[in-house]
Amino acid sequence: THYGLAVQIGTPLQSFSLLLSTSTPWFWVVSSTCGSSCVNTDKTFNHSASTTYDCLKPGNLSVLDGSVKAHISKDEVRFGGFNATNQTFYLAAQTSNIQVFEFDGMIGLGPSGTVDILQNLVNEKFITKKLFSLYLGNTTAEGVESFGKETIKPNLMIGGYDLDKYSSSEPKQVKISAEDDLWVVDLPRISIGNSDRKLDSSKAIVDPLSNYILVPSKAIQKLLDGFNQDSGSCKVENSYIRCNSNFSVPEFSFQLGSEVFDFSIKPLKDQTSLTLPFKNTTLDYWVLGNSFLKNYYSIFDYENKTLLLAETKTQGGSGSSDKDRGRIAAIIVSVIVGSSLLIVALILLGVKYLPR
Repeated sequence: THYGLAVQIGTPLQSFSLLLSTSTPWFWVVSSTCGSSCVNTDKTFNHSASTTYDCLKPGNLSVLDGSVKAHISKDEVRFGGFNATNQTFYLAAQTSNIQVFEFDGMIGLGPSGTVDILQNLVNEKFITKKLFSLYLGNTTAEGVESFGKETIKPNLMIGGYDLDKYSSSEPKQVKISAEDDLWVVDLPRISIGNSDRKLDSSKAIVDPLSNYILVPSKAIQKLLDGFNQDSGSCKVENSYIRCNSNFSVPEFSFQLGSEVFDFSIKPLKDQTSLTLPFKNTTLDYWVLGNSFLKNYYSIFDYENKTLLLAETKTQGGSGSSDKDRGRIAAIIVSVIVGSSLLIVALILLGVKYLPR
């Protein structure tokens, strides 16, 4: 399962479903002229049909496992109830090494880059604060979770957050740095059962684009050693960590900066083995994907360079004691346009591609 946004571009409007990424800064859609390298794309943007389209200059970007040749463009963009009249984006004219291309493009909320969606929304006075918050929850197959009589769907809140509604604890704050156009946090150690494993100069990014926790090759052995400290029943098979069916899943936590965050491991089971939600990667960073994010309400604050994570509310949860910010958000949560925040309902995309 991947998360995406329903986005409309151009005049008249053309509709797309775009993958959501919190690490990449790229906002791009596929051009109708892309040709054979984009054959699996559901929808493409026909720039010649839009009377408000403007092509600025050629550009290139690296995305997923491949690369995209694109035109840096400008047009009207709508999502979540607002209309940004001068939004810059990439229009993909050619792709390479993207093996499964079953989406219309990507909307990235990374910290920097030629395309900065949040800064444009600030400039056009749709929002006053350059931040966003993300709630995924423990979604069912239908993409919703019920809290008593209330059903809360996964959503992205732009320009604000609502701790009262989505969190059951005080948020923990982690300092972030912009490296390689990514939101990067320090990951000095992990805990597996009663054992702490120190990681050498490890960094992590938090992004719902991946279903798994992606583990750099240099750290995979320490992870296996932790799982195998009692039974020795786990190993890497085709990049995935698989264990014997009788493997006892231990308690697990990440230390991000100076704060510790618990992670409940939920393995996939078959008749002979358990597959843990960890995957080996050639990337230099750990990637804490949506299997981690479903446990936390996350707030990405550009101006203060911080990531705040609060445990998500479960049925009967008490909510955060941060009443001022929660109440302010609650006052304007139903006001979509012309407020200090915007809420965008996330859509579930059945995309087969899994990042490295």
